[in-house]
Amino acid sequence: MNIHFTISSKYLILNSEEKMDNLKEASNEMLEFLKVLKHSEGVFYQDSYIYQENSVMDYVYIIQDGLVGFEKINSSGKILEVELRGKGKFIGVECLLGSSAKSSANVKACSKVVVVQAIKIEEIKNTYKDNIDFYKCYSKLLTHYSLNLIDKISDFALHSKKGALCSVLVRLANTFGIDTTDGKIINIHVTNDQLAELAGISTKESTHRILKSLKDDDIIEFKNNLYIIKDIDYLEQSISIQERRNSNPKMNML
Repeated sequence: MNIHFTISSKYLILNSEEKMDNLKEASNEMLEFLKVLKHSEGVFYQDSYIYQENSVMDYVYIIQDGLVGFEKINSSGKILEVELRGKGKFIGVECLLGSSAKSSANVKACSKVVVVQAIKIEEIKNTYKDNIDFYKCYSKLLTHYSLNLIDKISDFALHSKKGALCSVLVRLANTFGIDTTDGKIINIHVTNDQLAELAGISTKESTHRILKSLKDDDIIEFKNNLYIIKDIDYLEQSISIQERRNSNPKMNML
């Protein structure tokens, strides 16, 4: 079965919260397909590699507990953390097409323990090779992974350091956030270094200065080793203003 995927323009105009809701829906649909297959449980410990870049991927992993980071190495040898995934997310599901799936990034455990369910890629392919509903779900999931990648590229290329960091905080809040009376708690421990890498900021000083400014303005709070987003509208407006400046040469002069 030859499958071709394209991104519909309707997806490109969704805001970050709508994109995340659609990704969660697609992920839940994929879980329904995968949970009926034979699987084994695996455990990875902090800083151990689940996959290394260009290594062959034999399994799709479903994260049951813990936090996993996806890293890329740029041309100068610097390691950039491009994504974090937690409970209920997949590792390797993007590679179900093709005869030999290889990891496009270094994938490693970022929490003390990462517990996963492992399903052989070959079993998934053999079970669902002629199932059009599975490939519709797969197409939807890949679309939203692609949109997330576009958002991350814009963080690096289009935004200022502050805009990129605000975008990362919004995405983390939409992915791992829990609504409380104090604001939206990002329910994973993220270090300042990880925030800098996710935002493409090269210096710790710049990250610290931006975070301090957001704390002083009561936009965010750091409490019990977790970030609380107290004014997500401000962060989203900061991103929007930066995008308008980049699209208008006159505004870039301000």
